[in-house]
Amino acid sequence: MVKKTIYFDVMLKSSDRINLNDFKARQKVMTNDKNSVDIVFRATDVEPNDLKGANASIFLYMQDGSFFQSNSVVITGNILTYTMTQNQTQHKGTTKVQIVVKSGTIDNASLLQEFEISPGLEKYPLTEVMIQDWTSLTAEAKAFVDQIEGFTLDRFVETKMGEELANLEVNYATRLTGLEQKDNQLTAQLAQKANDSEVRKKTVKLEQTDISETLLQQIAGTTAINAVPADHSISPQKTDFLTSLTVNLYNTEGAQNGYVASTTGEILLDENYRVSDFIEVVAGERYATNSNAPGGFYNAEKVFVKNIPSSEPKPIVVPTGMGIKYMRVSFSGAQISTARVFKGT
Repeated sequence: MVKKTIYFDVMLKSSDRINLNDFKARQKVMTNDKNSVDIVFRATDVEPNDLKGANASIFLYMQDGSFFQSNSVVITGNILTYTMTQNQTQHKGTTKVQIVVKSGTIDNASLLQEFEISPGLEKYPLTEVMIQDWTSLTAEAKAFVDQIEGFTLDRFVETKMGEELANLEVNYATRLTGLEQKDNQLTAQLAQKANDSEVRKKTVKLEQTDISETLLQQIAGTTAINAVPADHSISPQKTDFLTSLTVNLYNTEGAQNGYVASTTGEILLDENYRVSDFIEVVAGERYATNSNAPGGFYNAEKVFVKNIPSSEPKPIVVPTGMGIKYMRVSFSGAQISTARVFKGT
């Protein structure tokens, strides 16, 4: 299809401000020209081969202040052509146009040219309305057209605000009724609680009359409390973590290698045994030990009195009536590192 042409003769290399256009009146196109307007520039001061390999940009400045820049310029010899887009022709009024040709590092700009975009018969250029035959409109469409004929922004805002305010009023009334019902329920519940039991302030201390008879008896100790176990109800397994405060009578510093001779009480040297120093004992008392080798009892002068066989039952009981004042025990093997002698069982 043939397009409309806005035609300009321009000079790219000359600084002469004489307009070379032959047109006496400003060229015009319409706002309802859609993708059908070519702007054609003929560069009069260059040869066709001069623009070979060059690029061009077009600049459009509309009367309403809109600005467009595009590189979609076709160069054919010394003719430069640009097709206006649909949204560009919608801006009515005087339009200024300029072409800029770039070749390498050089930009050559033409003088400003002007043409006019006149409004078409459509009332609002930016709104697309297509009506082929008014008589073919349905009753519903006609009613819609009749409705928008008297449309104003003020009326629209007034109507919408009225609707929203009415909705808010209904919602507010509904929520207020719900809150009043909740308030009545809470008041009734608090009243019932006050009737069920007296509310006591933190600053008021408890009195004996505030405590039940059973609790008073438990405090006094005349009534069993479940948290207190009955006598003999705790087995030894429950207290195996308890230990007596005892002192190990075996002194490693006074100990020496060897064991007690069973007949003389002398110390027989042996690196596989370790014998204690003289441990002071009390006749008739029991002494717990992990001794596993021969030992002996001695009097106050540390003279041997009686032997202690390695098979002696433990704990060792110190004989009475024999003037015994001291005891020495021996250990062998693994017992050496854990040698223990305690008074008592």
